[in-house]
Amino acid sequence: METNNNQNQNPVITNVTTKKEKINKVSAKRAVAQAKANGNILDKITSFRNLGTIAKGIKGQNVDLYKKELFAGLFDQQKKIARKKLRQIRDGFFAEILSCKDKTKLKKLCQDFYKWYIDIYSVNDFSVNSVCSGRTDENTRNLCEKALQIIKQNIGK
Repeated sequence: METNNNQNQNPVITNVTTKKEKINKVSAKRAVAQAKANGNILDKITSFRNLGTIAKGIKGQNVDLYKKELFAGLFDQQKKIARKKLRQIRDGFFAEILSCKDKTKLKKLCQDFYKWYIDIYSVNDFSVNSVCSGRTDENTRNLCEKALQIIKQNIGK
């Protein structure tokens, strides 16, 4: 009987994970999933813009401005990231268009923006409201309006 008592007093514990290890495993899985999601978002956005020259930009708008297909199958956080990327692309286009002095380069930028604009935005009437939400600040709205006027002139709309 003593041998049974000794075995019960010192049981061998296997496959025990600490709370910290569980958190690290969850965090690692979450990080991998987020990286894949970001990659999918970027793939989706870049597939809609097959363009040569654009600069990086900043700031933003709302989901209703964009075509619904862009956000199919995305979670809210992924949609937010995608909208931010789209705003950066838009602002990059507008910054390049507003600062461009070369007429041929300007015409190419305007044509590239027009292709992207048709693919991304649900309303394509070249109004400021088609690219800016109601929450967009006045400075950004003014820049968008100026850039859209230049684009309209250069593509003949």
